[in-house]
Amino acid sequence: MGYSYSDFPNGVTSFGVPLIGGLNGIPFTGNWWFVDAVTGSDGNASAGTGASPQAPLKTVAQAYSLAAEGNNDVIVLMSANTTSSSATGTFRLSSQLLWAKSALHMVGMTAPTMIGQRARLAPNNSDTTNIADLFKVTANGCFFSNFSIFQGIGQSSTAEQLCQITGSRNAFVNVAFQGIGSANGGGQTGSYVLYLNTGGDENTFTNCQFGVDTVARTAACTTIKMRGGVTRNIFQNCVFPFYATGSGSGTFAIDSNATDAVDRFNWFKSCLFVNSVDSGGTAITALISSSTLQAGVLVMDGCSILGITNYSATNADTGVYVTGSVPNGHTSGVALKAATS
Repeated sequence: MGYSYSDFPNGVTSFGVPLIGGLNGIPFTGNWWFVDAVTGSDGNASAGTGASPQAPLKTVAQAYSLAAEGNNDVIVLMSANTTSSSATGTFRLSSQLLWAKSALHMVGMTAPTMIGQRARLAPNNSDTTNIADLFKVTANGCFFSNFSIFQGIGQSSTAEQLCQITGSRNAFVNVAFQGIGSANGGGQTGSYVLYLNTGGDENTFTNCQFGVDTVARTAACTTIKMRGGVTRNIFQNCVFPFYATGSGSGTFAIDSNATDAVDRFNWFKSCLFVNSVDSGGTAITALISSSTLQAGVLVMDGCSILGITNYSATNADTGVYVTGSVPNGHTSGVALKAATS
């Protein structure tokens, strides 16, 4: 199946900027680097010239190496809406994808579904060793949209750690963070989907997915881990799926249980946390593992929790506030007591 983007050799442009959907109308004016995992060739472009849809690169690594920092360049993941090995859709990573160039952006060219976008970053099928972290963002001011990241090698000896962010003011729109994607990963207490670590401040996640409900979590792993005083991160209209069984009742959506883990506030607005108890899962004991020493607060604003008994664990709850529509008779704006549900 081929592509039919345009009869124009350089694509359709407006004032020299490619008209590509999924960038929220932001006119990024740097070079555009198109990547096709099947038909592309890494010899199709050189530094400073970009790559066209008609002559795309083959690997994300090559596109990243050619793109310039601070130039508002865009890497476009081309997809035929399938992740099969015979067609474009999955971009295989043999090592960590380290995103260290500020103002460098990446977008998937595929249907803008919220879950399982068929422009996908994933390890090689033949890999037997987890890459921790598979994706790491240390840069600032980057825009990521309309693709998924999957990890699920199934190595039993190490945790699955999908993504770590130590950069700031990055935006993730319609990105599916599909971590802890194997039963072995779900059985490791050190597994996480997203780690916001020192410097990972003021990032915004909109319409994103975190985790999967296709495999069971059988250990106290976590979806989002926060450490190092991270602050003012915003999660809006995001979905957090789980399928916990057995000891997986001790898994968490958010772990801020450490000294000075967070600062000021981190805001979860209109998010859905859903554990598949109606499909054979075990109820999760608590949504959040917090601490009296964490310093800042987590604000749960108009969120829904299903198949999860409590908002916060029994150790402490002073850093968890619930506002907006509050279930189970709790008072809006008051930190929930760990023993209540």
